[in-house]
Amino acid sequence: MSRNKNILFDVDWNLIMIYFALITIGLVTIYATSYSSEHFKIVDFNVEYGKQIGFILTGIFIIIFLLFIESRFYMQFGSIFYFIAILSLIGLFIFGKTVNGAKSWYAIGNFTLQPAEFVKIGVALGIAKLVGDKQFDLKNFNNQVKAFLLILIPVILIALQPDMGSALVFFAFFFVFYREGLPKYFIILGLVFITLAVTLIKFWILPIEMILAILF
Repeated sequence: MSRNKNILFDVDWNLIMIYFALITIGLVTIYATSYSSEHFKIVDFNVEYGKQIGFILTGIFIIIFLLFIESRFYMQFGSIFYFIAILSLIGLFIFGKTVNGAKSWYAIGNFTLQPAEFVKIGVALGIAKLVGDKQFDLKNFNNQVKAFLLILIPVILIALQPDMGSALVFFAFFFVFYREGLPKYFIILGLVFITLAVTLIKFWILPIEMILAILF
């Protein structure tokens, strides 16, 4: 019982309120843009905003469930979650479905899943595992390289799909390392390197692949 009380006190309620405000705004926007007189009900799972309500409720349930799991579980299995996340991205090149020019979705019947969204969780847990090690020091160059590669690997795999928007989102993870003592020059280097990598893939590698596909 005491642990449950601690969970309630430890939750950042300001962040929770911001979260609900954002999903409410998003839901209202989707409802307004996709409204149809044929589907006038607010809760109608046959239309886009109805599906979003289902996703939101599922997400809230998962959040509540995860709150009651010991933090040591995430620390212990953080590397495994990260490895599974990377495998899910690699699998797209074999089993992925192309949507809007990007091979970034798995299709299971009528249901489609974009692993890049879940990879963010895997990367976050991988980072938590890395910085949670008492011997981990970001002043050490080898550790800086580890931190850099931890983010760069999924960025390259996502950019190759190509999904440049999702790839660039991962740059935000560098600020976690900055908080843990990563030098500013490494943040700048990371931004430059990721931008160059994404640009190279978009304007050089992918066009060459398209030309080869047409020729052969």
